[in-house]
Amino acid sequence: MKKAVLTIMILMIAVFSTACINNFAVQELNNKAKNYLDQGNYNAAISRLQASLDLDNTIFETHYNLGIACTNAEKYLDAIKAFNDAANLKPDIKDTYYSMAVAQENYARTLYSKKYKVKQNPDGTEKMELTSKDEVLNMFKGALSSYNKFLNMQPAQDEMAMANKQIDRIKTDMEEVEMQLWVNPVLPANADQ
Repeated sequence: MKKAVLTIMILMIAVFSTACINNFAVQELNNKAKNYLDQGNYNAAISRLQASLDLDNTIFETHYNLGIACTNAEKYLDAIKAFNDAANLKPDIKDTYYSMAVAQENYARTLYSKKYKVKQNPDGTEKMELTSKDEVLNMFKGALSSYNKFLNMQPAQDEMAMANKQIDRIKTDMEEVEMQLWVNPVLPANADQ
């Protein structure tokens, strides 16, 4: 009996020690990522935040900060995923929806202005692919939905005014996209990869 209790205690200490080590490592990675974000080194911040998520993917702040870093690095799809993950952990944080809307809006504008996107092949290589009008409109609709979720959380007056201004701009841009004749653009020279 004493042997069983001793074994259980040793296992509990090992589990507790591992959890403490992981928490310390996660905190250290997140601190380094914040420093990189402050310096504008978004790719280094993304790397640290992803490493942090590999250790513990249940921390809201890590997902949110990854979304911010990816938005600043213009990796909008990764940003949107990170914000969705953050919202799944804490659905009552209004800034998550505003930040997600910004990433969705920026991605829609990027797709619209270039009319092509980079697509990842199964082997890890990238290729250029044409964007459809529906993709642009759906991304704008996603941004509208995220801004509306933000507004439903009763933000401050100045935040509300800013979100409403973005909503009006998106609606105008959607009308423009709808009226455009969608022709195949000339793809960059490396499009056949």
